[in-house]
Amino acid sequence: MIVWLAGCRAANPAYTPFQIAADASDLSRADGVVEPTSDGNDFSRVPAITCPADNNLILCCRFEGSLKDESPSKLNVQSGTVRFAPGKDGQAVRIAADSMVHTPMGVVPASAHATLEAWISPSTLPEGSQRAGVLDHNSGYSIFVYPSGVIRCGGVGAMELLYSPPGLIRAGVWSSVACVVDDNTMTLWVDGVLKASQAKQPTTTMMGTEVVIGANNVDSANPDLDPFDGMVDNVRIWHSIRTPAQICAASLNCQP
Repeated sequence: MIVWLAGCRAANPAYTPFQIAADASDLSRADGVVEPTSDGNDFSRVPAITCPADNNLILCCRFEGSLKDESPSKLNVQSGTVRFAPGKDGQAVRIAADSMVHTPMGVVPASAHATLEAWISPSTLPEGSQRAGVLDHNSGYSIFVYPSGVIRCGGVGAMELLYSPPGLIRAGVWSSVACVVDDNTMTLWVDGVLKASQAKQPTTTMMGTEVVIGANNVDSANPDLDPFDGMVDNVRIWHSIRTPAQICAASLNCQP
């Protein structure tokens, strides 16, 4: 069965609903209708994070009951089985092994400057040699969660990898993550606070292939390695450098 979600296609085979809340009434329906929670909170309120009419914003998914890209690009965001539930800011999407979200190949422009933003609440953290993809453009920019609550920002090539200190990401806790790349520097931010930085060589990345949310974008034939297990919200990709004040404003707990 194919379900259309606000102009975005999602395959919806028979499956057991994800257990992401204490009560089934806490889940929004797969058709994108927001249902009240068991505690009576109204999650249909307008979310705080916005998708401004800025041509530097090339992807903006707030997951308010749909996969709609609200950036000026209006990309055709697609997924397998999807489920929406109350998040920290309105609705969020539940990511699991069969529900990574992606944009089709050839839709994201090339840019040497980029800012990647996402809110995440992992149900579990990777262990051992595992990792979990939050946002990945193969051979381009990426965000991954590693064991012990480490976040990794990736630039272009194997040498452009920036790791956070451990303990910043916790299971069941919402965190905002941002990676900023310019000609000479990579920086990593958690909850609006700078956590790591390093120098880099000037490069021009290619962002002309598929971007995956919730997995490792290995290739189009096998895009779902390193799956993320948990909730994702407010994914934004900019081909511009966001300022510290802007990153703070788009975070969860930052005090400017």
